[in-house]
Amino acid sequence: MAKRTDTPKEIAKVGQGDIPAWLAEAAANDASVQGMEEYRILPRLKIVQAMSDSALKKEFGEGSIVVTPGNALVCKDGETVSFVPIFFWTEFCLWSDRDDTETDMILGRSFDPTSEIAVKSRDADQRQVKYGLDGKFIRRYVEHLNFCGIIYGDHELASAPVVQSFSKGEFSKGRAFCSAIMMRKVGGVQVPLWAQVWNFTPGFREKGSKKWWGIDFANPGHENAFITESEMPTAKALYEELKADFDKQRLIVDRRDEADEDEPLDAPEM
Repeated sequence: MAKRTDTPKEIAKVGQGDIPAWLAEAAANDASVQGMEEYRILPRLKIVQAMSDSALKKEFGEGSIVVTPGNALVCKDGETVSFVPIFFWTEFCLWSDRDDTETDMILGRSFDPTSEIAVKSRDADQRQVKYGLDGKFIRRYVEHLNFCGIIYGDHELASAPVVQSFSKGEFSKGRAFCSAIMMRKVGGVQVPLWAQVWNFTPGFREKGSKKWWGIDFANPGHENAFITESEMPTAKALYEELKADFDKQRLIVDRRDEADEDEPLDAPEM
């Protein structure tokens, strides 16, 4: 597998600033992090909601996009950030009720579309199940559309892999993003996912009495729609790395504080 540190030029282009020549040379054939793959947990993009922690809302404001864990600011409401979606996969999770403090938040996870979790998440009659005394809690089978990519361009968080996940009330937005990505063609040829650049902006949702924040996507225009030729080796190598991790079921997304960004239960998933 090619390394993301193949040449100083590639690192400087996609990484966070220039890297000393001696370090680039040392990194080219380094294996010091091997063996850590199964412990890797991917950070994700989180949008601050009305239900989010008060300290988080005070620091960034509702509608801001941050990277969690760590809560590093990506952009605020009204701003735009560029994103390159390197690798896509679907994950199926069984969630307990956010008010159920006696039970683990995530009761099960699967990449298998034939698993019980997957089958129930795709069935409107089975994806929500009451449990607990008098059925006061709701257990949910949820399909997550995951795009692991990088913040692109002149941004202090550029190059670090981060996941944008669409589920529940945002599931239809994720499907639309998949469709838009597959329409990105040049001369009838499909542009690889890892070569595409998209703009993300916070978007406010309102469905009856239900209100929440999501992430909207947009085409940045033909001249800015693709990575550069010099960035291609690094982007493709990252794709191959993530695919290898997926094949070994090592792609784990950090969802520890996802409950506070819960879209309404009655929002359509399909």
